[in-house]
Amino acid sequence: MTERNCKATLYVETPDIMIPKKLKKDIMPRDPEELGTAVGHVFFGLTDEKGREKTYGLHACCALYGAENVAPGDRMEFFSLKKVAGVVTEETKEPYDEKLVYHITRSQYDAVRKYAETAVEKPPKYNIWTSNCVIFAYKALKQADLKLPPQLLPYSPAMVTVGVRVLERAAKLKDGLRKAGRKLSAVFSSDRKISLSALEKMKSPKKMEGFGVRSLVAEAKRKAR
Repeated sequence: MTERNCKATLYVETPDIMIPKKLKKDIMPRDPEELGTAVGHVFFGLTDEKGREKTYGLHACCALYGAENVAPGDRMEFFSLKKVAGVVTEETKEPYDEKLVYHITRSQYDAVRKYAETAVEKPPKYNIWTSNCVIFAYKALKQADLKLPPQLLPYSPAMVTVGVRVLERAAKLKDGLRKAGRKLSAVFSSDRKISLSALEKMKSPKKMEGFGVRSLVAEAKRKAR
């Protein structure tokens, strides 16, 4: 079996309105004046076998610091379909509230990385409706044939947020059913009992894991203790 020693992670800075009020004081700090705080932002990271991660995210050049130097033709008009100059940046300091982790092979890692590095050298044009951060991240991760949260047009961080939360709940339900199965097997008579080791062998390794804002906040609190 091909080893899945690498990871691809889809990160979501959740739109402010979708974060429960009681959690807002515990989420990662962000600039309230940035567009991502209101509408959200999506980027992705690639982690190799040694645990080294590099992140990538698409932005409109005119939305970054130093935008006063952007040519007038590359200034973004919110409701326009005009595409403006884009840039793919390292997102190490970008806040996020949800994430979807994929356990991938080296060949999948290489496919996504090749696409991402090409985009760094030759950035795609940006448009908030037709060529945004979500579309860029999806195109990149699809190089590895990964199953991504479904989207309605236009692609948006809000829909990715919903997708991550649904996948997380589905995984928790599946784990709960598996635990119930193990408990049930323990009450069988000795000649019908399914061994716990056999049940463990039946478990397929996780290929995808979703972590919503509640899980990430709880994890951060545990690490801070």
